[in-house]
Amino acid sequence: MLSQKASYHIEHMRLQEIAVTAGLVGFVVGCASTTPAPPVSPPGTPQIPTPAEATTRLHSFTPSLYRYRFEQTADIRAQGSAEDTIPGSVIMRAIVLVIVRAESDSIFGVTVTIDSISITTQGSILPQRSQEPLRLDSVLSAKFSRTGVVTERRLADSLCMYSQFVTTARELILPELPVQLYSPVSQVYTDTIVDRACRAGTEIELTITRELRDLRREPTELALRQQTRLQGAGVLRRDSLKVSGSITSHGTASFATANRLPSHIQTQSAGTITVQLGNTATVFHQTTVQTIRLDGIEPIAPHP
Repeated sequence: MLSQKASYHIEHMRLQEIAVTAGLVGFVVGCASTTPAPPVSPPGTPQIPTPAEATTRLHSFTPSLYRYRFEQTADIRAQGSAEDTIPGSVIMRAIVLVIVRAESDSIFGVTVTIDSISITTQGSILPQRSQEPLRLDSVLSAKFSRTGVVTERRLADSLCMYSQFVTTARELILPELPVQLYSPVSQVYTDTIVDRACRAGTEIELTITRELRDLRREPTELALRQQTRLQGAGVLRRDSLKVSGSITSHGTASFATANRLPSHIQTQSAGTITVQLGNTATVFHQTTVQTIRLDGIEPIAPHP
């Protein structure tokens, strides 16, 4: 989340004539594992409120094609007053397509595809040298049932620099929640995963802990809070490169209808990343604003 969450923090600041990527944080925070995610334990039976409380609402999956608009802006600045260091920004936009199919009365299959990807940079962060892929097919799939959920990461290892979008997919389908979501409830949903990403020849491991809490509002709204700790190492132009840091994210997921998929997710994050290149260490500060908004729903043909 991005912010999300969620990964871009080493992109083109001169330090002793070495190009250090100052964009790694934007692409790293919240990235998904390079191996299929293990089954997530079901979050217990929701506590249905007593009749004295507000009317209980039920949110269930409905087979359809859902179209979302994703936008994330990350502002990055280096600590200190190095004369060749200036602030930079990374702006990512995409269309997120979510297909929900009913495999039985209580089992739903979900796949997520990323389309119309656009990544622009400003300030000290130079543009990407290679053209971004226009579309990433089926970056994540999941199967929800009453006993829990199993997710599978489908992004090719060769595209690990785009792992940010696997995180976006997870944020949309919210695998921490049960197949049917009741609200309001006092249940708090938590999950911790270990993820991996890559950037500028550096492999980065992330430990992500996320918490979802019902705000007891109408329409349904959940508070999101995420803590991400990251560390990684690699080699850049024959110099050793080490990355470490932490990011804290918070936001809300809103459910405007009885659908299990949210209609709007907004998050903000802030944190610091330390990049050590050879004997030189630089601390980067990043703030990120991210929105994912439902833009349309279309019917889908049933499986033959």
